[in-house]
Amino acid sequence: MSRHGDKGIRFLGLGSRAIDNLRKASIRFCNVPLHAIGIGNHEGESWGSGSVVLAWDSVVAGGCNQEDGHHVTLHEFAHQLDQVDGVADGVPELHGSGSYRAWAKDFSEAYDKFTRKLGRGKRTVIDDYGATNPAEFFAVATETFYEKPKQLSKQYPDLYQQLKGYYQVDPLDWHP
Repeated sequence: MSRHGDKGIRFLGLGSRAIDNLRKASIRFCNVPLHAIGIGNHEGESWGSGSVVLAWDSVVAGGCNQEDGHHVTLHEFAHQLDQVDGVADGVPELHGSGSYRAWAKDFSEAYDKFTRKLGRGKRTVIDDYGATNPAEFFAVATETFYEKPKQLSKQYPDLYQQLKGYYQVDPLDWHP
């Protein structure tokens, strides 16, 4: 891993152990759609084998607008963090056994609130794609945490606190 990449992981407060499973990250240019190489029509993919594939135009778009709640790089690497234990279930490796109970409570309550709102046709700060399953909810909530921290902390304060504790950063410090 490059020195820059290692600093980025340490910046998140997760240490290198969180990405030990990452074996390969590939970026495809926008003129090579991901569906053309046999992995679906997506902006990115994350596999339990430790591989991440990203569409370059989506990477650039995610970096250009840091407040739209969409960031494919954050999303796919959140999946990698979730899959450290071999299962994509919306529960990454946490800091101690007591953390899992609190995580399960806060995430399940947030997921239930989120899906109920969507079921009533209401919009929420978290992208609708998060309703797909708990793994997608974690990935989309991660995007929202970094890009729309004020809205997330108001609509889902316990979820925000869980993500803040997990990533060991507070994006509210960066967004005036």
